[in-house]
Amino acid sequence: MSNDMIRNVEAEQSVLGSIIQEGDLIKDCQLKVK
Repeated sequence: MSNDMIRNVEAEQSVLGSIIQEGDLIKDCQLKVK
């Protein structure tokens, strides 16, 4: 794999990670509201 491809994969993984964290935060908020 070229360095550019590795960088792209790492970037995608970090984006997915932040989206998952946001989803967890939203779930926590919804639970507290109920």
